[in-house]
Amino acid sequence: MHRLINLRYFCFSERNLLEMPIQISKLKNLQKLNTFVVGKDDGANIAELKELPNLRGELGIKNLQNVKKVEDALQAKLMDKKYLEELELEWGAKTDDDSKHERDILDKLLPNSNLKRLTIRGYGGTTFPNWVGDRSLCSNIVDLSLASCEYCHSLPPLGQLMSLKSLCIERFDGIESVGAEFYGNCSSVVKPFASLEFLKFSYMPNWEVWSMPVEDADQAFPKLRQLEVD
Repeated sequence: MHRLINLRYFCFSERNLLEMPIQISKLKNLQKLNTFVVGKDDGANIAELKELPNLRGELGIKNLQNVKKVEDALQAKLMDKKYLEELELEWGAKTDDDSKHERDILDKLLPNSNLKRLTIRGYGGTTFPNWVGDRSLCSNIVDLSLASCEYCHSLPPLGQLMSLKSLCIERFDGIESVGAEFYGNCSSVVKPFASLEFLKFSYMPNWEVWSMPVEDADQAFPKLRQLEVD
């Protein structure tokens, strides 16, 4: 594999992929890699992604529960991958209950601000790091999906994302109420969820209250076309 130094496209079926080929980080000219599976022990380390600065299009990073060191997540250098447009971050089967560790890992997986579509699935933290919902760091995201984050007890301030058009939130067992934290610190000039057209909440069995700050009551969701709650 490491001799294919000029290889630029390497795509495969996620269903059949259990681990990454050895020395994939040697393919420094790689532009297209649809999936990277973080291995256990001697398997692929997420830090290998630092050697692939030209990745573009979509990338899914699977089995993030296998990341043992926060430093490895930082070394992946997702922020430097300015050509990526779509990113999926996924945790698989839980190996422990260290929610702080998972939050620290996600904190270091901050993508480049050029990213347009983001999915976070299976995250085990109780809260999201600050970059999720930051209007500067996530300024170009138009499509966001948060799924199976069952330990989270509050949502990030997604109302601040001015380019966001589609938002799906599902399987948040820990959410009992949605309030001001969801809208963020918007101003009279910047309306909460200013561009959002589609909003879906699904499979949230303990959710009981949805409140909106009084000052945002007539300002939020000015372009919303479709709302689904099931």
